Amino acid sequence: MLGGVSHNRGERATAIAVLAAIVTLVSFSVGDSGAAVPGARAHSLCQVPHLIGHSLAEALHRAAHAGCQIRIRDASTGALIDLATERPAGERLVSRQQPRAGSRAGLVTAWIRALCFESADPGPGLREPQVTRGPTMLVSGLFLDGGPLRRVGRCQPGTSSPGTIQVLNPTDGQLVASRTVAAGQLARIALSPGTYAVEGTFANATRNGQPITTLPRDVTLEAGTVVRQDVVENIP
Repeated sequence: MLGGVSHNRGERATAIAVLAAIVTLVSFSVGDSGAAVPGARAHSLCQVPHLIGHSLAEALHRAAHAGCQIRIRDASTGALIDLATERPAGERLVSRQQPRAGSRAGLVTAWIRALCFESADPGPGLREPQVTRGPTMLVSGLFLDGGPLRRVGRCQPGTSSPGTIQVLNPTDGQLVASRTVAAGQLARIALSPGTYAVEGTFANATRNGQPITTLPRDVTLEAGTVVRQDVVENIP
């Protein structure tokens, strides 16, 4: 019996020594830059999956399926997100990853950003009028604003519609200038300093079977300024 106890104690001592050696070996790990990071946990290599453009949940699933360790950072602040204690508010998409997909690595870092909810026709996405220095000029486009909400990776301004921009004298309604624009184009109209009414007629949107013409909107141009004032029609 004493011999058996002594033998077990010897095995325990050997096991402890081996464990200590393993702990020493894994005290370095591959970080974001690929350099050894003291004190970090080592990870077995995996083939890094493509994560960019996927939701956080899908990115975690893909990493787990590939056998990859993953850590998450906020794309805006760079702060590390501990998913064990913190879940990012709202839905997030992966905007960047390191290393790239197809690489072999022990640790993958994914940067996430919030999804955007915007209308199907989001309008110009500007606070107008926008005034800059330059030749006295009105810059204007036709935009629809509204429609069902959609979920996208990043909010983007809408694309201008085809149609006609009209510049009117606000006192008597007389036409001062008119420009026809194609989809995605803006009208650039040189004008004298003063106040004008701007309206637009859409070539691709109708109401009760007739092309939509917006209500006039006043805009003031001072000498030496370029004023961006779009014509926007709100739709359900």
